[in-house]
Amino acid sequence: MKLVFFEDPSWRELWPLSTVKPVFLLEVGGRRLYEYWVDALNPEGVAFFLRPEVAGLYDWLLNIREERGVEVNPDALDDDVLAVSHVVPPLPKALELASKALGWPGNVLVHKGGRVLMVKVSVSFADTLVEILKGEPSPELFLNLLEATTDIPFPDAPEFLRLEDVLRYSIELLSRSENRLEGGIEDGVAIDTNAGPVVIEKGAIVESGSRLVGPVYVGPGVRVRAGTRLEACSLAGYAIVGGCFENCIMGPYVQAPDARLTNVVSPGYVELAPLTVSWGGVAGIGYVSSTSPLTSLEGACRIGRGSEVAGRFTGDLPPLRRYRDGDIEDVDPTHAKARLRRLLSKFNLLPSDYELSFLD
Repeated sequence: MKLVFFEDPSWRELWPLSTVKPVFLLEVGGRRLYEYWVDALNPEGVAFFLRPEVAGLYDWLLNIREERGVEVNPDALDDDVLAVSHVVPPLPKALELASKALGWPGNVLVHKGGRVLMVKVSVSFADTLVEILKGEPSPELFLNLLEATTDIPFPDAPEFLRLEDVLRYSIELLSRSENRLEGGIEDGVAIDTNAGPVVIEKGAIVESGSRLVGPVYVGPGVRVRAGTRLEACSLAGYAIVGGCFENCIMGPYVQAPDARLTNVVSPGYVELAPLTVSWGGVAGIGYVSSTSPLTSLEGACRIGRGSEVAGRFTGDLPPLRRYRDGDIEDVDPTHAKARLRRLLSKFNLLPSDYELSFLD
């Protein structure tokens, strides 16, 4: 069986996260979300159907840098297939239904309220499924092109439809990990596992006086500065953080040495100046976005890729825009690319052409 992941048109509702990172590639607790599916279902292969603007980056990242051997936008599939939508988090209820669907004969379509969540097809229908997934799949395409399909409703399915859902279900996944302390932990660090596990990976450093309240994941290359508080938080890797982070899911390459963040989702690659705060709602902080000192992200807000915020902000800021105390202006892509280079240089890295291309 080959396990396939795809996005339906609702991916747009998850921006700025989904603009550069399909949600099944979000890092939570040391694994990308798709890896939870792989661990549970043990497929013989994995494939992704990605938008052209992100396909090159993840083909390079997963297959060249990480040597994972996954297929990206294949022209054909030569096995039985289970295709899973980006909206389905890998929680026990969904994993159990997926396992059952694999055992049912013929083609199977799992849906909720007209939204296709999973499709299982035999090898004879795999090429038909490929043609559907190469575009932007809709329920009508699945129903019209798949014959002899068993229709399975999933009325109580968990779904990633808003950033709030991504945050909630990711923290639920985080709470299912197990305690593991392999990184550098200085004297005076308090670790509280009453509400959930704490994982500190090898290569991470937690400085003295910090307090970690589970569930917490601290990835390799993360430095937690002295006196920091982390609670219900996942830091994917290669970050410098300080202050207080509560209910936060952060991808790699984050510089936030003195922030007060609550309810934040980010694909990573962000630079938050000292005394940046977020409160009152879920904030989506986009790729290569940044803040100035004393910035306040208030209520539900979303900061687009390459954008900058200074002052009090609420609402949505499109990509490559600069907000400063009520005024909005364009950000030169050259300036945003220089910011990306500066950020990655702090981790002794240079950006790839793929990473730079998101800022054009």
